[in-house]
Amino acid sequence: MSKEAVKAKDNIYYQARIRASKFNESFKNRDLTAEQLNIHPSTLARYELGILPVNQEIVILMSELYNDPSLISWFCNNECLIGKLCYKKNVCNVIAIKDD
Repeated sequence: MSKEAVKAKDNIYYQARIRASKFNESFKNRDLTAEQLNIHPSTLARYELGILPVNQEIVILMSELYNDPSLISWFCNNECLIGKLCYKKNVCNVIAIKDD
């Protein structure tokens, strides 16, 4: 049985993995989760400890794997430079992309 992480307990990526473990036991194990994300377990540990920034591709994979779309929203609001600018200035709803 895996024990709760002390240092990572406040990290959003760790919290999402633990919430997902209620539906999939393998997420209780960082090594098994890292394998499913196709990353090294120490990389997942560094993400969950806040030592290494998580890139957007991994956030998308985590969101899909954990069935937690809030990870993408959180990333866009807090980590993505464009997203932070949009939400800070409240301009996201006025940006339009045209297909020409």
